[in-house]
Amino acid sequence: MTTRVDKNRLLTLAEDLSRIVSYGEKSRGRFSHVHFIVNSVAGGVARARRFLDATEVVRRWTQRLRPADQGIVITHSVHLTERPGHASQIAGRILDTPHTEGRLIVSIGGDGTHREVFTAVAERIDDSVGPDVGNACMFRMPMGTGNDGADAPSVESACSTLYSGVPATCAGMVRVIPSGMPPMFAFNVTSIGIDAYVTDTSNRLKNAFPGDMYKIVADVATLFYEPLFGVGEIGLTLTDDQGKEQRHRDRYILVAIGPTGRRVYGNGKRILPSDDNLCAIRTVNVLRKIAMKKHVYGGTHVGFPTTLSARVRKVVVDYARRVPLQLDGEGVWLSPENFPLTFERIDCAINVLTQTEHATPQLS
Repeated sequence: MTTRVDKNRLLTLAEDLSRIVSYGEKSRGRFSHVHFIVNSVAGGVARARRFLDATEVVRRWTQRLRPADQGIVITHSVHLTERPGHASQIAGRILDTPHTEGRLIVSIGGDGTHREVFTAVAERIDDSVGPDVGNACMFRMPMGTGNDGADAPSVESACSTLYSGVPATCAGMVRVIPSGMPPMFAFNVTSIGIDAYVTDTSNRLKNAFPGDMYKIVADVATLFYEPLFGVGEIGLTLTDDQGKEQRHRDRYILVAIGPTGRRVYGNGKRILPSDDNLCAIRTVNVLRKIAMKKHVYGGTHVGFPTTLSARVRKVVVDYARRVPLQLDGEGVWLSPENFPLTFERIDCAINVLTQTEHATPQLS
């Protein structure tokens, strides 16, 4: 079941967020226009309610603004998505339109929406499409089912970040290249194996069932993933920042890579808890799988004999079975002919507005 959020409510949300940017002295000095790309379809009534609650947080935040602090009113545009892939098309059109002054593109939704929007930037960086991408700054607002890749941990802190206009940082990404397929991109965590299966299954079910479907499906998958799909030997060729290669081959049930370490996915599961940006976990018996699951959730799995952890620039995966791949919470299935599969870490790829300081206006 999906629920379309009222369009007028979305337009009001964009108006409120635009006011926040306009009132921030640094923000209005950096940006002349704000584009809001909004996922207007919420998965399930509970998630629609969560989205509407978030709009109330924004509205309360704007009540702190003082009219005397308003500078030049920054113009804004609202773009509502209608279908899967639409956010990427919208972002592409924005980026391909010449614009000499600074512009801010705000993705409003969850990790899937953010990935679509950022993919449009990544594709143009890959294709070396002109300088227009360079004057665009991106911001991922946490207003979806999954918000692990957002640029602020909460709606409240997102408002603070938009108001403060802190200097943009350069976010990295992972280019994912399956054999025989076009490149894909991940901006938080990409992986193959059991967690990708959990992601794909929970995405299929979340519209029908409320709650944390990732955890529910993960509990079941812990028992049944290997009997259903099997786990064969996976070959990993790891290349570090100095170009040195290491080769590993084992029955890995999960291989996860991020543009950096210290990343979470699946609604806060600490898969990359250290500075290392690769984690590969060997399969074990059922009892040890159950015991290991809590360590993966809590980020204490690194250091176990069953865990391979490393900082890598590039990973080449060799595998002879069908296996799921997930990119920032969106899943696809790969076949044996899609291997070797290459993951490439790309540093400092996209300008993002991120939370490095807090700013709160005085109450009006």
